[in-house]
Amino acid sequence: MHWRPKEYWPAGTKVKVDAKVYGKDLGGGLYGQEDRSASFTIGKSKIAIADGVSKHMKIYIDGKQITNLAGKDVTAGIPISMGKGGTERTATGVVDFTTNSGPHVVTTKQDVYRMTSASFGITDPKSPNFYDAQIKKAVRISGDGEFVHLADWNIPQQGKVNTSHGCINVAPVFIYWFYDTFGAGDIVDVTGTSRHLDVRNGLGDWVLSWEQWQKGSALA
Repeated sequence: MHWRPKEYWPAGTKVKVDAKVYGKDLGGGLYGQEDRSASFTIGKSKIAIADGVSKHMKIYIDGKQITNLAGKDVTAGIPISMGKGGTERTATGVVDFTTNSGPHVVTTKQDVYRMTSASFGITDPKSPNFYDAQIKKAVRISGDGEFVHLADWNIPQQGKVNTSHGCINVAPVFIYWFYDTFGAGDIVDVTGTSRHLDVRNGLGDWVLSWEQWQKGSALA
């Protein structure tokens, strides 16, 4: 069960949820087991906008752009390198190396996370797209494996060329701050690419327009 307002939740909003589902027919022979309630307060607004054209990522906290990080002017945004584009066919389908455009939602993050091309079918070490590495400061933003993460091996490309397999690569000087600041529920909105995030790829609620969202509502 998902619910969202028309725009991103305003910071400080107090939310109380009462799900009266006990005994309700949920379809497919499934019935609600018990009523549930939850309360929470929305934290700070944290939005990153990663642009595949400029190869920079601007960051806004409570609506104000961060223009200085680690003593560096980031008015134009943090230099990044995104998905290089192109495809490779595997036994299970076609892998696309373009970062998805659209509002991504941070779900999890790991200080060290193993990333391997075998997860989407590329297992031949001779493939130019093969990799198996322990990646630091990995912030997951989609279900199919897009992350914002540390990439100290291609700092010269960041801000200039998109070279990744789909993730958003960031230099050490910036990623530690990003990792400590962004968490579950925060937004990483990707723009300027030819591929678009599917609503089922992670927490895709914000991918839909308000009109599309209302059409699928059980309350309509």
